[in-house]
Amino acid sequence: MASDNLERNLRDGIEAARRGDKLTARRLLQQVLQQDRANETALIWMASVVDTVPEKRAYLEQVLRINPNNDRARQALERMGGAPPPPARQAAASSSAAPAPRPTPAPKAAGSRRGLNRYFLAAIGVGGVMGAILLLFLITQPGAPAVVPTGTPTLAPTALAMLDLGEGESTEAPDAPPATATRGPAPTSPGVLVTLDPALAALPATFTPTPTLEPTATLTPSATPIPLSDYSLIYAAAKPGELIPSLFVALADGSDIREVGDSRGYTDIALSPDKTQIAFVRNIAPEGSEQPDWQLFTAPVSDPTDARQITSQPNAALQQPVWAADGRSIVFAANVDGDLDLFRVPANPDGTAEPVALTTTLVDEAYPAFSPDGQTLIFVSDLRTPGFPRLFTINESGVTRPFSNITGSISEPVYSPDGSRIAYINRQSGDPDIWVITAAGERPFQLTINDSADDRSIAWSEDGQWIAFASDRINDRFMWYLLNVNTLQVVPLGDLAEAQSIAFLPR
Repeated sequence: MASDNLERNLRDGIEAARRGDKLTARRLLQQVLQQDRANETALIWMASVVDTVPEKRAYLEQVLRINPNNDRARQALERMGGAPPPPARQAAASSSAAPAPRPTPAPKAAGSRRGLNRYFLAAIGVGGVMGAILLLFLITQPGAPAVVPTGTPTLAPTALAMLDLGEGESTEAPDAPPATATRGPAPTSPGVLVTLDPALAALPATFTPTPTLEPTATLTPSATPIPLSDYSLIYAAAKPGELIPSLFVALADGSDIREVGDSRGYTDIALSPDKTQIAFVRNIAPEGSEQPDWQLFTAPVSDPTDARQITSQPNAALQQPVWAADGRSIVFAANVDGDLDLFRVPANPDGTAEPVALTTTLVDEAYPAFSPDGQTLIFVSDLRTPGFPRLFTINESGVTRPFSNITGSISEPVYSPDGSRIAYINRQSGDPDIWVITAAGERPFQLTINDSADDRSIAWSEDGQWIAFASDRINDRFMWYLLNVNTLQVVPLGDLAEAQSIAFLPR
C-alpha cells in the first residue's frame, strides 16, 4: 500500500510540475521523498519546481551522490555554475567512533610490490583526510533545526517598552537566521509517532547525506500512533443561533463535549505555559451599547467562570492575547490610536494594569507569539510591504527585524512546542492556507491546499504531531479540523459549533 501511494504521488507530482502547478508538485514530491529520500526521479523534478538557486543545486547534487552517472543532473549543475559533488562515502551504521572498515585491495597489477603499497597507503591517507573533512562539514552545518534551551528567559521589559519599529531597526539581511537560536537536533517525545517533518525534509544547499546511512531510532514510526481520543481540547465557539462564543472542552476525536464557561463570552482564548490558566477577550459594554468594550481577562482552566479582568482600555479593540514563556505577562494587540500595536501587561496584577506599548508605528502590528524559550517574540506587520503583512521578530535584547524572506500575506504565527518550527497562515496561493517553516526561517512548506476554503485559528498539540484549525471547507461554516503534520491527513471534528479559537490541553 505504501508503495502504491509513493508511485501515485510521484506520478501526480510530475503531472503537476508539467502543467506549472509548482505548489502541488512540491507537496506531492515532498511526500515521495519522505518515504524514499533516494528517489532520483523525485529529486530531479523537485529541482525543477523549487524557487531558489540554492535549493535547485541541493537537489541536483543529491541526485549525483546517489547516481554519479546521471547526465541530466550533471549538465543542469554545470549550467548553474556548480561543480558536481564527489560520490558520498559509506557511513558507519553505529554512532560510536569505531574506525571505518578497510577498503578491499584491488587485484595486484604488474610492477613492484613497493610501488603497489605506496599507492595503496596514499589512497587510504587521502580517504581518511576526506572523511574527516566531510564529518567536520556535516557537524558544523547551519541547516539543522534549532534546539530550545532548557531555561525560560523572558524578553527584557525595558527593551520591549522602548521598541519602535520605525527607528533603530536591525540592518541584518531579512533571510538571516535569528541570532538567538542554538543549533542541534530537535528533541522527540518517546512513544510518539515520529516521521520526517515536511518542513525539515527539504534538502538545503548545505545538506550532504549519504544514501547508505542507516536510519536512527527516532525516525522509526511507533507501532501504535496515539489515538485522537487521548488528546483534549479547550475551544471557544458560538452555539447555533448565538453570536457570543461560549467555552467548551472535548476530546480531539469530537467526543465528550462539555460547556465549561458562563454566558458572558470567551474570545481569542490562549492557554498559559503551565496549562493552568486561560487568557481571553470579553466585551463588557452594557447591553444595547453600540460601541463594544473588549478587555483582557484570565481564568483558571479548572473553573473558567472565575474570570478576572486584567485591562481597562476603553474602545481599544483588544485582541489576540498570548502568554509570555514564563507566564508572568501577556502580550496582545490593540487599537488605541488608529492602528493595531502590541502591548504587554502583567498576567496577575493587583487590580487592573496599565499596558506598556511594545510598538508605536503607524501601521498594524498583530498576532504576537512567543518562542517556547522566551527569547523571541514573533508577530506580523506590513511596515515594509503595505497591504501584505510579513513576519517580524523581537529578541530578548529588544532588537526587531524581518523574519526570513517568505512572501505572501501572513498571519497567525505559532511556534511548535519544541520551538523548532513555526506554523502560520499565508494567502499567497489565493486563499488562507496553513504553512510551516523552521524556527531559523528556512524551508517554508504548505500543509493545507484548498482553492476555496479559509483556514485559520491554528494551535499545536503538545507533542507537535497535530495542528488544530478552523476552516469553512464544508458548507461555508467554520468548523474544527485536525491536521496531522507528518502525513498531512485532515480529520474533521464533527459539528463542534461555530469555531473561534482553540488550544490543546495536556493529556
